[in-house]
Amino acid sequence: MAEENTNETADWETTQWGISFNVNDSMSLSYGERTVDMSDKTTDQEDKGIAVSYTMGSISLSANMNESNDHINTVPLTYAVPSYSPDGQILVSSSSLGVDDSAEVEQAVRGHLQFLYGADTSGWELVARYPIHGALPSMRGPLTVADSGEHGPVILAGDHCTTASIQGAMISGRHAADAAFRRLGIVRPDDRRIAV
Repeated sequence: MAEENTNETADWETTQWGISFNVNDSMSLSYGERTVDMSDKTTDQEDKGIAVSYTMGSISLSANMNESNDHINTVPLTYAVPSYSPDGQILVSSSSLGVDDSAEVEQAVRGHLQFLYGADTSGWELVARYPIHGALPSMRGPLTVADSGEHGPVILAGDHCTTASIQGAMISGRHAADAAFRRLGIVRPDDRRIAV
């Protein structure tokens, strides 16, 4: 299947395919690949995944594993802290696996950011790059995520309590704040809560 998108910020073409095989009445296997070709980029966004499903009566168990380029996460920092960019521009922070700071890797990250944000990233100014060995650990499954960062009188927070990511740190902070409010007997109005 191929899909094309042409608008004023991006021109891309997606090609994807998949195959599924019923091993028997209870089990199926599937595999698929997708390539997103961004016309003005030298590196494509490439994804692939495999899935298995097993059904027994009314219960189904499914598992999948997907692989994409090494770009891990991104966040527009100025949405949370506008003062990070006094001139009103948006400051985006992104993380990738590895410490390769070559032009090819930068183009790959820009291509993925263009795909994620739907905006032309070729004119984005690179403010800083920090190759840090071991900064983002490879979190291979199966993962065990703690339900709570509460240990006696201490409430822990940080990405080490959930998943090694910006999102993991934010969720952990939310859980720690909820635990502190609960201990203090403070009830927050539901309309001010962010569901996690």
